[in-house]
Amino acid sequence: MFAFTFFNAITVNIMYIDTHIHADGMSEDKLRYMVSNGITRAITCAFYPVEPKYQQTFVDLFRRMIDFDVPQAKKVGLALHVAVGIHPRSIPKTSYEMVIESMKSLTEHNLVVAFGETGLQTGSIKELEVLRTQIEVAKEHDFPIIVHTPGDNKIEITEKTLPLINKTRINPELVIIDHVNAESISIVDKSGYNIGLSVQYNMLTPERASELVIQYSGDNDLVLNSDNGFRKCDIASVAKTIDSLKALGVEKSLLERLSHKNAEKIFNL
Repeated sequence: MFAFTFFNAITVNIMYIDTHIHADGMSEDKLRYMVSNGITRAITCAFYPVEPKYQQTFVDLFRRMIDFDVPQAKKVGLALHVAVGIHPRSIPKTSYEMVIESMKSLTEHNLVVAFGETGLQTGSIKELEVLRTQIEVAKEHDFPIIVHTPGDNKIEITEKTLPLINKTRINPELVIIDHVNAESISIVDKSGYNIGLSVQYNMLTPERASELVIQYSGDNDLVLNSDNGFRKCDIASVAKTIDSLKALGVEKSLLERLSHKNAEKIFNL
């Protein structure tokens, strides 16, 4: 837990980082709307919306993110960084060794700042294997990794995810456990890993996220994201959460950590 100093409401102008979007599922107008709300930097995470038949699909997906999505975002003033990885719902039917090799090579690319999103969806043996492999590669390359937790059975899957990560002995500062909610945050808080709060219609409201920030922003770094992408989303949810915290009188130093400084530290931005 963290003891907060509150201050009288003042105007605090902060530019935000959204630490988890899917830019390939967003129109230029949506990206422009992010920027108009002060969200000037974002991390776009790899996700393929159907189970790919071939692992080569990921090689082209990563190319598309770097060579198309980043320039498209730049046109509207959004500085986009890239996270590459195998989402548990997108594990190729055949093998995934080529994807892992591509991920390793991209750790040297200046636009690629993390692996992600990775994680477990159902906790199957295959998912556990693929996640373990990606964690080991992140450890080997001293590279940040974004770990998805599902909407369904969140506690059960989180309790499978954390021991797997622990066994790899990866530096906890490299790991973000994402889509953390009010039910799972106490477990993740005790783990020592960074906490990702996804503020979205079916996840957390800005007001609920603000309450969790006030309760849990202590030793672990928290980051905010919208998980914007392929479905109807609240595009400006990160900015709304910071505004909610401002209205509660949270000190400027915490606002800066949540809006951009924690993300800059974790992802070396």
